[in-house]
Amino acid sequence: MFNCAFGIYKIFKKNCCIRANRHIHCNKLDNIGHTSSDIVKVLANGIIMDSVHIKENDNLDLVYEKMSHLGANLLIKTLPSIIEGTNQRIKQDESEVTYAYNVSREEEKLDFNKTSKEVYNHIRSLYPFPTSYLMLEEKIIKITGAYIGKTTTSEPGVITNIYKDGFGISTKDNEIIITSLKPEGKKEMKASDYLNGVKKEEFIGKRVK
Repeated sequence: MFNCAFGIYKIFKKNCCIRANRHIHCNKLDNIGHTSSDIVKVLANGIIMDSVHIKENDNLDLVYEKMSHLGANLLIKTLPSIIEGTNQRIKQDESEVTYAYNVSREEEKLDFNKTSKEVYNHIRSLYPFPTSYLMLEEKIIKITGAYIGKTTTSEPGVITNIYKDGFGISTKDNEIIITSLKPEGKKEMKASDYLNGVKKEEFIGKRVK
């Protein structure tokens, strides 16, 4: 019997059960190590067998899908040679092994004191589950879609602009445009639809937490 370990810095599929660690950290990785080993040892101490490229617009769900296809093909391709002992594998650097603990509620919260790239990657690394969120007027708003906008001089965490497809929130170095969200107690919706229910002149300048 074989266990599979999928590293999405680090996402693991272990005994056919996928769980994620803190974030994908797409801003740090261009490829995801995908391991297949006869026994997955402590903290994903496996053997690197293949990888998959993370595109700029990929989110957690899309990466899972890529990895699942890669994993199926990898098992078919490598299982016979692993059993025969002829497979040429690259051992992981054990010094880089990390523990993939469950994502905490606090880690789901967006921090706009970080760069736009970091905020954007935080959002896509947690979509569609468990989903990142921010606080606006003491209410939770889950963020399901965004992209990096133009440069802004506002302090981080301030709603700066309203656009046709959403609204901008200032970050450490730029602006993140929120395009879809899930307000507390409501269904997921486009940010433009959400804006229909707010007074735009009062909305700009509000601070999110």
